Amino acid sequence: MRKKTEIGHWESDTVIGCNHMGVVVTHVGKASKYLLAGLAKDKTIAEINRVTINIIHGNVD
Repeated sequence: MRKKTEIGHWESDTVIGCNHMGVVVTHVGKASKYLLAGLAKDKTIAEINRVTINIIHGNVD
């Protein structure tokens, strides 16, 4: 597996809470190890996209 050393490569994931209550959305820069994370109300693609856009723009709910 190639190591990502170029800025701009991100790995995204979701972490489902206990009893499926709440979702943590994470995005980690592969080279920088910079973490962006936010809380989603559910695991629908619309909600994950909304949270992702908000955290990229620095908006906190």
